[in-house]
Amino acid sequence: MSGMQASMLRRSLRAVLAGLLVSTADVSVRAESEIVYDNIGTSLGGFTALDYLGKPTEFGDEIALAGTARIITQFVFKYFGDFTLTGDETARVRFYANDGAGIYPKPKTVLYDSGAFLVTPGEATVTITVPKVEVPDSFTWTVSFGGVTQTDHDKIELIVCDPPTIGAPLTGGRIGSYWDYWKYNANTWSLFTIKSNVHANFAARVVAETEDIEVNVSQGQATNQIVLSWTGRPSAQYSVETSCDLREWTYLDEVSADESGVVEFQVTTSQDKPLQFFRVRRQTVASPQSRRRPSQKPRNRAALVGMLVAPASPAPKISSRERHRICVHEHLGSNPTA
Repeated sequence: MSGMQASMLRRSLRAVLAGLLVSTADVSVRAESEIVYDNIGTSLGGFTALDYLGKPTEFGDEIALAGTARIITQFVFKYFGDFTLTGDETARVRFYANDGAGIYPKPKTVLYDSGAFLVTPGEATVTITVPKVEVPDSFTWTVSFGGVTQTDHDKIELIVCDPPTIGAPLTGGRIGSYWDYWKYNANTWSLFTIKSNVHANFAARVVAETEDIEVNVSQGQATNQIVLSWTGRPSAQYSVETSCDLREWTYLDEVSADESGVVEFQVTTSQDKPLQFFRVRRQTVASPQSRRRPSQKPRNRAALVGMLVAPASPAPKISSRERHRICVHEHLGSNPTA
């Protein structure tokens, strides 16, 4: 448990434990933000992808996230614009689930689309406020540039940085991203690499938060029963756990929200436990089986969304660098990773 969670819990307990035998109050746990992917470091240069006709196209990076927060609130990326400003130069960012066909599942379902926005010449860092978009453990982010021909002195490049400092551990000791990139070419997605042994990891940062939820605690029909109720995401799966010391947690059961997101769960409290806590965990969207984690099975990576207490008792203590251009040629023709 983080220090912020412990502080929030102590404040909640002061109100909930005030002389109550069984808590019958609303407990709200605020969503917490964390950086789940970070590759904003030393610039290795700029790169842009072209389609098979040599025209601008959509391209980007598949990334694997650290931590448990999966509701994206902020996305940051870097670019370099080598053009004379005319006012029609744009960028457009999209998030995709890798749920398409292929040995390595291709980007398919659009999770977020920023729409086109204006960009300016030079090296720039773009920060996008994302409207709480939920993503799986790994996904692909892309950019498409408009208003430029992607020729000399009329191009926009993504900045390449390596290695990522925050991300999920991958095979081969890599963090957050492999060394290739996705490109939309001739109406299909393919994987490519950058020549000169440059790792195709584009500068980006992802900030996400856990689910913000308010749990209501009410008296059940029997004196030793309480009812936990909350409104979550429609049809989402939640697990309920209990603890006496906030260290060891015991799984009680799994419940599903209805189509409106409403969930109710009845708990029988134990008289031989002087203090009993409960927490609700939502199961997040699992990533497709792919090269990213070949042995991975669907896991519950849900974040803590509610913490409640039943019998009253005192709360325990809880304890612009120099840059060089990267050769823009790609491995074309026979592509073993496509």
